[in-house]
Amino acid sequence: MTLDTMRLPFELVESIVENLSDDAPSLRACALTSSTFLETSQRRLFDTLVVTPPPCNQAKKPPRISPTTKLYDLLIQSPHLSNYIHHLRLENVGVVTANVHGINTHWIAQDADFALLLPCFPL
Repeated sequence: MTLDTMRLPFELVESIVENLSDDAPSLRACALTSSTFLETSQRRLFDTLVVTPPPCNQAKKPPRISPTTKLYDLLIQSPHLSNYIHHLRLENVGVVTANVHGINTHWIAQDADFALLLPCFPL
């Protein structure tokens, strides 16, 4: 008998997920465990999102995908997740870096995918 065929009371599933609310790796594991835990775990995982600046590329390393690009791609593939986002926190918005033209600007102004993210969030 699998978890999907076994019917757990919704209150029990919520209680389990609530007790793991500060443990993202465990919430991800719950989401993958069975469809019974999927929505409740995703709601917890996506309640508060933290958007960070893109990583600085070091010489001779391939460019890494920015966090906003990863989030944008995820929300395009799974648009229902945007309904679970209640808090969006931007980290290090005041960090100034040089753009491709050598002009110093805030990372958020240089991140092209950040502007694409905004319409993904429900009002």
